[in-house]
Amino acid sequence: MKSQTNLKAKKEKAQRVFLYLVVFGAGVSVLAIELAASRLLAPYFGSSIFVWGNIIGIILIALSLGYWIGGKLADRHPDTEYLMYLLMGAGILTSLIPLFFQFYTKLAAVNFSFLTFLLAGSFLAMVLLFFLPVFLLGMISPFAIRIAISDVQSSGKTAGSLYAFSTLGSIVGTFLSAFILIPFWGTKETIYLSALILLVFSAWGLKKKPAFFLLMLIPIALYFVTKGDNIKPVAGLIYEKESPYQYIQITESGDRYELRVNDGLGLQSIYDPNNILVDSYYDSYAVLPYFVHPNRAKDVLLIGVGGGTISRQYLALFQNRIPLDIDAVEIDPEIINAAKQYFDLAQQPISIHVSDGRTFLEQTDRRYDILIVDAYSQQIYIPFYLTTREFFSKTKDHLKEKGILAINVNAASRNSNLLNRILQTLKSVYAHTYLSPLGEGYNWLVLASESDLDLESMKQSVDNPILQPVANDVISGFEEIEINSHYPVLTDNRAPIELLTEKEIMDYLFKKS
Repeated sequence: MKSQTNLKAKKEKAQRVFLYLVVFGAGVSVLAIELAASRLLAPYFGSSIFVWGNIIGIILIALSLGYWIGGKLADRHPDTEYLMYLLMGAGILTSLIPLFFQFYTKLAAVNFSFLTFLLAGSFLAMVLLFFLPVFLLGMISPFAIRIAISDVQSSGKTAGSLYAFSTLGSIVGTFLSAFILIPFWGTKETIYLSALILLVFSAWGLKKKPAFFLLMLIPIALYFVTKGDNIKPVAGLIYEKESPYQYIQITESGDRYELRVNDGLGLQSIYDPNNILVDSYYDSYAVLPYFVHPNRAKDVLLIGVGGGTISRQYLALFQNRIPLDIDAVEIDPEIINAAKQYFDLAQQPISIHVSDGRTFLEQTDRRYDILIVDAYSQQIYIPFYLTTREFFSKTKDHLKEKGILAINVNAASRNSNLLNRILQTLKSVYAHTYLSPLGEGYNWLVLASESDLDLESMKQSVDNPILQPVANDVISGFEEIEINSHYPVLTDNRAPIELLTEKEIMDYLFKKS
């Protein structure tokens, strides 16, 4: 009798340990799937706060429903085998996410309008691909608690311990995915590993039915089937990589190379080995030394160097006048590596700093003749902390007496709320703020200085024939900005840049349609 009691106690203890491992593994998988979702969606839908809102919202809805329905089912079927089937289902569905996502993006791109694809695509992707596996994972903890509770008096302790282990798994899943798996292995691989963890536990729990161990081959097989596939196939693709910051893509068309990140709605850099000017808004920056004086504009700071388009133009056009000293700041080292490989950045005699632009300004004492901000953290979103009064005050401290701050702003029209709030924020810091539309597109050149810019002198001083048309375009729409209290100043405490930018996207797309 005693031996039977001991055997029963050992089985109950083994079962309890196994349940703790199961909820831990489920916790790891939930957060790994959530982080991987953001990376899977970014090349197609971006990684704005709104995409993250869809990701977090759908994950929480799925988990909540899983907790609720899982608790009800657990009362009806408090059985470990039933729990293993749920775990198995979650593992199989998780394995299929990368494969189904490829079909989804192709179908969505063909059948949705671009606007719908952009705004609703990430929401539908989360609902169709991620909801069910996360819903099943949400059912795991209630089931484990119901099975583990053998004594009502210790039910609170048991439930708390299991939820603690589940949360501990989520913590491990967060750090493991963010710092190791996704950066060094890949997004799809992280999803497959999460699926494999779930299937290993479910097969072990059903070890009396060894055929279920074969299900572990599903994520392994899919890993090899999809290995080497392009993350986002496009015409002319010659390079793509997921960095810790973003998805990077370089395409080639003839002799022209283009750098894009995340959803690819805009260009980050252009390289044409046969031409200095690239027929884009970058060309407008080439006339800025004439506002200062082309023989005095020696010190230049680029925040957001990308592939080195602007620095290449400056070196080609002005290096023969005066030895330029260019500091180039780029937050993503993988952008630098790609630009050195496919652009001509490796041959440019500039100082490259891998850093955040604002952090760099905090750490340097240098002052510049020209300071250019062309940094977009999520393709078309200026980082909010590079648009605030506090940041512009810092840029002012790093300009020489007649120095110029230049910013590229994406806006659908002159009446843009985003554009005007940036203008008014600059006006609250600088004595003079100016605006010039660049072509008929989406880009606006914004200048700020403590000195009044002399347009006529600038125009007359342009002595390079290839720059004269560019200077005429910049000057033709030039206007000095006056104070307008209708547009609130952006501050570190309140700068809704993502929201304002999303409105710009909708206004621009509706204007084109």
